[in-house]
Amino acid sequence: MRPAFVGYHRETEPARATSEQAERVPARVRPGLVLWSLLLVLAASLAYGGGLDNPLFFDDSEAIVANESIRALGTALSPPAQTPVAGRPVVNLSFALNYAVSGLSPRSYRVLNLFLHVLDALLAWLLLRELLAREPVPARVREHAEGCARAISLLWLLHPLGSEARSRACSAPAARRRSCRRRSSCC
Repeated sequence: MRPAFVGYHRETEPARATSEQAERVPARVRPGLVLWSLLLVLAASLAYGGGLDNPLFFDDSEAIVANESIRALGTALSPPAQTPVAGRPVVNLSFALNYAVSGLSPRSYRVLNLFLHVLDALLAWLLLRELLAREPVPARVREHAEGCARAISLLWLLHPLGSEARSRACSAPAARRRSCRRRSSCC
């Protein structure tokens, strides 16, 4: 008698759609994607919207307020030494772009941070729903992959341990790196 599984793969592959069948399926945005995206934006806005205008604090003042290199885009790729942005020209450039939009108003810095965090949560949901629906994940988890992925992405979005990335401008670069890694995982 032969085993039903060899490693993590079944001996027989499920039938795959032909290119003709794939062409017949119209490309459209699924309503669940739009609805969940809107719910994540709403949850983030309710949780963090009140802090968008809080003043810059901790190392934000040294990296933004006292940083003369962000005042012009031409000098943004040369961040000053002995500051939180030293050796980080892309971070300094993003601060220069924010400065060009709103000067020293903390709102644009925090709105960008919040946008990236919501994007992270959305990408985490998309990635997890695919990963949790595959073998070798246990069948009882695969049956609830969508709900598990939504719960995890909502927890990621609202958990207090991640609030630093939304409240401090200098913490945003770490959030941006995570977002880029997550986006590359989804491709």
